[in-house]
Amino acid sequence: MPLKTHIVRGRPSKLFLKLLDAGVREAPDEVTITVAPAGAAEGANTIPVTALTHDIPQNTILTFSRAASDPDELTVVVTEDAEAGATELSVEMFEGEEGEGLSHTLADGDDATWDQLLTAVAVTTGDLDNNPQTQQLGQATWGSGTGVQVLETDVTTISPALQVNSEMQARAQVTKDIIRHGDSNRFWYARAVTPDEDGNDWLTEKGIVKVSNVQRQKPADNLVTLNYTVTWQEMPDRTFADEVEEES
Repeated sequence: MPLKTHIVRGRPSKLFLKLLDAGVREAPDEVTITVAPAGAAEGANTIPVTALTHDIPQNTILTFSRAASDPDELTVVVTEDAEAGATELSVEMFEGEEGEGLSHTLADGDDATWDQLLTAVAVTTGDLDNNPQTQQLGQATWGSGTGVQVLETDVTTISPALQVNSEMQARAQVTKDIIRHGDSNRFWYARAVTPDEDGNDWLTEKGIVKVSNVQRQKPADNLVTLNYTVTWQEMPDRTFADEVEEES
């Protein structure tokens, strides 16, 4: 019987970051964005909303629940900065072509919850290393008469970290925050998402981090290449999408 595999073919990982206020070490409050009574038609590139309580920057990814269902959700990307108090969002579908607009309607009261994290635009690498430290407990003989001893070890500490390379927009707030506050011991909140073979969220890791080892290449075409390390300051909360589906 052949092995069954699920191959990820070049699907982008996603990384979201927010610089926390000095002295703060907790997740930012969630923000609710609610569709206004006018609603948004299929093909629209704007969504009327009740007055925003927070600024929402370009490239923020929002998932709106739909009372109409089929589909239950609509995921969009904000294409222009929206200031607090604004009553309209410019958007494109997250999985769609530029200019196509919404794939389905949004009605009065449909809403999205945003965790206030900013999008690191194009994460080309985001490898995880637990950086374990071990101590030797003892030795055990491997096989009779071989004279070979096998070391028994315990992991004593870990320092999980993502080694990130990303293409960032020069004007984006998250780019400025990384350059200005990386290597400063400020706390950040992070959400890292690894996709499955269809590009859907498979593994989500989130928690308090620090950003360090920031390296910057010269910008070109409005993009800045940043290399930096995101180090978890606690064990990240790890959620697998298939386990969440089973529980629900």
